[in-house]
Amino acid sequence: MEGTIERAEGLIKSGKNEDALAALSGFLEGDPDNVRALMDLGVASHKLNRHGEAEGAFRRILELEPAHREAAKSLCLSLLAEGRKEECLEAAESALKGCPEDHASHAFAASMYQAAGRPTDARLAVDRAIELAGIANFDEYQDLRAAISGLPRPSKVKYRPEVALLCVSGMDNFIHELVKGLSPYCAIKAHVASQPAELLKAVPGAGVVWLEWGNQMTQAILAQKDRLRGKQVIVRIHNYEVHDNLVDRLDFSAATDIVFVCPYLRDLFLQKNLKVPDGCRIHVVHNGIDIRRFRYVPRGDSRKHIAFLAYISYKKDPMVLMHAFAFLAKRHPEAVLHIAGMFQDKRFEIGMPHFLKESGLSDRAVFYGHITNADEWLTDKDYVFSSSLLESQGVGILEAMSRGCRPLIYNFPGAKDLYLRSQLWTTFDDLEDRFANGQDPKDASDFTAKFYDRNREIASWLRIIHGRETVFEDFDFVAYQDAQ
Repeated sequence: MEGTIERAEGLIKSGKNEDALAALSGFLEGDPDNVRALMDLGVASHKLNRHGEAEGAFRRILELEPAHREAAKSLCLSLLAEGRKEECLEAAESALKGCPEDHASHAFAASMYQAAGRPTDARLAVDRAIELAGIANFDEYQDLRAAISGLPRPSKVKYRPEVALLCVSGMDNFIHELVKGLSPYCAIKAHVASQPAELLKAVPGAGVVWLEWGNQMTQAILAQKDRLRGKQVIVRIHNYEVHDNLVDRLDFSAATDIVFVCPYLRDLFLQKNLKVPDGCRIHVVHNGIDIRRFRYVPRGDSRKHIAFLAYISYKKDPMVLMHAFAFLAKRHPEAVLHIAGMFQDKRFEIGMPHFLKESGLSDRAVFYGHITNADEWLTDKDYVFSSSLLESQGVGILEAMSRGCRPLIYNFPGAKDLYLRSQLWTTFDDLEDRFANGQDPKDASDFTAKFYDRNREIASWLRIIHGRETVFEDFDFVAYQDAQ
């Protein structure tokens, strides 16, 4: 009996699938629940594009042995070959339930999500595979994740430069996810300290020195020209350094690259006509959003819950928020305002509740203080509101949009380079129009994924750090950026 199966498997290997099917069909008449024979039958049927027969064989195996991994994978591939994507994903998810701690199953599910056109779910699955695998299969899964993300394969990197990312304590909130994303491609380490002398200790061993923020720390390190000689020196400017004229004090003679988070800040910087060395490259790299963490959540059309998420200070113009909400509340009785963030000025802590009380709106506004889980807090909010007089980009706004909040963004200088006109308001009449006829929640989320996915940011940084495309085999950065 076993000889029949072995002969059929030999026929499959030699491409004689019809003969294999004939042998296996006869065998299964006498032993219909033989798992090995059913598996071979399914494989031969699949190779002959007889997907219905293949599906039947694989499903029978899973009835007999629900944890049979190869049958589960083969069923998914058979369903996918027929274009039955949703059923394929149901089968993959069902298989995962039987082995939730198996990294290979998560990696396979990732490839199925990718094939089915669900890249966000694919990234979540491959991240889980990497987490579970540890060192085992790490390189293979990193390559899979890169393929899903459209990034170069880490295994094809010709060299990994040593990168020291230097940042003053308390201002490192933008760097850690970047370090995580770049680490497969370069030996990057973040150094966070309160004193420049501590940060300078990381410079000798680095080929690339990345100075985060154009502040006093960067001023002190750029002054150490001898220590920086021969290195690639990147200075990243965010916002306040330009407006508060801190960049005017920087000696850029050692800098090879200056990076801005938006075109508006770059243009303001260039208008200063500061002395920048010939050959120093100027870049704009937008902050990226983790669209896996801030995943889209469907909303009902009738709800009017408005989210305001920010540190509450004059920079965010919170009294404009108060007057704007009063304007909307009069026209939309169901509107509710949700304010999350710490007060950074006692005047607003006193003045905002006072305004709401005097306007008769105290029962329609909720203060949450500091929140630690923004993605969860945003789940049941319908709009995200911004009244900032000026933003470099508005990461919190984009995170809320990625979650599916409709944007109500004040048209600050440079906003049109970052957002669609339909997402911006200038007057209260504009605001009413955006509130009543605003962007569809799914469209808001898709906009963020298309233009502000963190993988796009990673690709931009790789070009800056490596300096040329040829360090990656089989990857065209220009084509990648154009496709985005």
